[in-house]
Amino acid sequence: MEGNSADIDHDKMSASELIKIVLERNKDPSLELLLLSISKKISTEPTRGTTVLDLVLSNSHIISDVSLLPPLFNSDHNVVEFKVSEEIASPIAFPMPDYMRADYVSLNQYLSGIDWLHVFNHYTSATDVYRRFCAQLYAALSKFVPFKTQRLPGLTYPPHLQSLFAQRQRLFDSLSDPLTDPLYRKVCSDVDHHLKKFLANYERRLASKRNLKSLFGFIRQKTRSHASLPVLTDMSGLHHCSDEGKASALGKYFSQVYTVSSRNVGRTAAHECSRFEHGCSDVYFDPSSVLNLLRKLKPSTTEPFDGIPPIVYNKCASSLFLPLAHIFNISLLLGEVPDAWKHAIVTAIPKIPNASLVSDFRPISITPPPIKVMERIIRDKLSTWLDRFHVVPSEQHGFVSGRSTTTNLIDCIHDWSLALNEGKCVDVIYMDLSKAFDKVSHPKLLNKLESFGIRGRLLSWFESYLDSRHMVVKVGRSFSKSYPCTSGVPQGGALSPLLFLVYTADLASFLNTSINIRVRFYADDIKLYGAYSKDNQTVVQSTLRNSVERMMEWASSWDLPVNLSKCVVLHIGEPAPIVYEVNGVALKTCDVVSDLGVLIDSRLSFSGQVDSVVKKAYGALFKLFRNTHISDPKVMVRLYKAFVLPHLNYCSEVWNPTLKKDRRKLEKFLILSNVVSLLTVTAWLDLVASFFSSHAYSVAFSSGTSSITIPSVVQDMLLTLLIDDLNLVHVESFL
Repeated sequence: MEGNSADIDHDKMSASELIKIVLERNKDPSLELLLLSISKKISTEPTRGTTVLDLVLSNSHIISDVSLLPPLFNSDHNVVEFKVSEEIASPIAFPMPDYMRADYVSLNQYLSGIDWLHVFNHYTSATDVYRRFCAQLYAALSKFVPFKTQRLPGLTYPPHLQSLFAQRQRLFDSLSDPLTDPLYRKVCSDVDHHLKKFLANYERRLASKRNLKSLFGFIRQKTRSHASLPVLTDMSGLHHCSDEGKASALGKYFSQVYTVSSRNVGRTAAHECSRFEHGCSDVYFDPSSVLNLLRKLKPSTTEPFDGIPPIVYNKCASSLFLPLAHIFNISLLLGEVPDAWKHAIVTAIPKIPNASLVSDFRPISITPPPIKVMERIIRDKLSTWLDRFHVVPSEQHGFVSGRSTTTNLIDCIHDWSLALNEGKCVDVIYMDLSKAFDKVSHPKLLNKLESFGIRGRLLSWFESYLDSRHMVVKVGRSFSKSYPCTSGVPQGGALSPLLFLVYTADLASFLNTSINIRVRFYADDIKLYGAYSKDNQTVVQSTLRNSVERMMEWASSWDLPVNLSKCVVLHIGEPAPIVYEVNGVALKTCDVVSDLGVLIDSRLSFSGQVDSVVKKAYGALFKLFRNTHISDPKVMVRLYKAFVLPHLNYCSEVWNPTLKKDRRKLEKFLILSNVVSLLTVTAWLDLVASFFSSHAYSVAFSSGTSSITIPSVVQDMLLTLLIDDLNLVHVESFL
């Protein structure tokens, strides 16, 4: 580790004292782990001139033979060499099915010859039917899917590079001062040249494929700053380094989030039944629909609980759609979901950058592909039914066709801008529901489904779908023990977003008690706001307080707790802000709020958002250039669009800069390199041409627009058409 300071007397300080100083000066939370274990200094010799910059510290006697070697290449730090007297267990290479090299032609022929009606004859349950289906599929896979032994991750270098590596090491070990030796420097130069050439050829081969997924994955792996799952800290403060420990810690935490709620029906569910004279009780699973959805599955080799990955269903769609359609219809007829479909393998996805606490992760469920296909068909049927009766409120922008974070923010910014133009102020309260998707009450969700007309077999199927669910957390090749999921909708399922919208469908009408208050949703992100002048400030703020109290009442009634520590208030305008309290807790007031990933300040200037976007784009661009060796402009444009452009495009219709200083920052970034200039001239114009006639070009160029204006004009025009189509706001006032 680095102790970067010349004013530290390493000889007189203990290891713990040195670590404390390093922590104070480095401000790196990950180094706190060292304080728990370090007890011994191994090396305090100067590593850069007369300055001690590099330390070797240990909590045991496994470190020995510490010595200093000359710097590598052009570095000014000496190399610190030491031996570790510890046995490192070699990873066990288990044979794994190689689904990428399976003989799918023969597999399809084999599966097409199976008499599935005979296989399913005299079934006793949906679980029994699916078990018979899997037995046939397992037997077929054993015949046509070869096995492979997984090799260690990393590239396999060609013999000439391996020879250069060995030659460089021999010279380094044998020469007294290798850094100044011409032969050593020549070999290092050859290594650098041939390594760059090898990587460029490797990237070129990946880029020659029609699907650039493998190239994107390779670049993403190189640009990733740390491992996907670092050292984790659980809620008791214990640290977990092994995959087994991480899986157990995450599984324990995720299971504690779930709740067991009563079957008391919420206050808004019962009276809704009168709206639905006819219920929605049946769904027919047409084989052609099943076939289309199977072909749309991603050909992933990730194995779910039953061990059959999506690539098998995708490649064998023509031979599996009929038996699967039969299974789906049996499942709905019996109102029973096969047990294997209710067991999920959970992967932990970080919610924030540099996540290290178990609470910083979100559980995403991996379920068998058949239930995903069945869920999508039921989702389409349920969505059509709910849209017919306008169950999902217009204030909801999450998981709704044609709506997004952009439309949510445009809707709000439109209201706030009009208020500022009229000399008014706006108070915005951001409410945070704690673990909303994981705390949805199953009994109350079923009651809501019934109140919205879901009855009969379909309601029974939903009851089986939610009942007796289990999950295990997977980290690497390690699994946690199985935990029951007593509440929530499985994140990652096709039905989960729609079920959450059903669960919160009545919240908008419950909060809209005054024309002075408006509410906007994006899934579980909730905003309450009211515009006021000096004449009605007291009335509006009092009404806003009342809406917050009603929000707390609704959340308590439906078992969705509000995290008051994450609820914030944003005051837009000039008057002195007031303090909003909930249950005696004052909500935090902020000058800048991250609203769905866009920084919004009290003046709606978006200068902070522009700075943030430019910083992220610079970082992504430099990472891309530093980690790629390919020079093909077409490939670089595609890489730019995949890794850099999303930072510039996200909700750009909302924060599109109007100040010259902000526009200059973006334009400076866009002309940073020839590759970026190439993109703005060709790729964006191609995008324009795909949506508009050639007249759009003449309008853009004749008006003297700059490179940043062309894509902005296109996106604004597209958004205007969307707003007009969805009737989000009055287009005339928006323009």
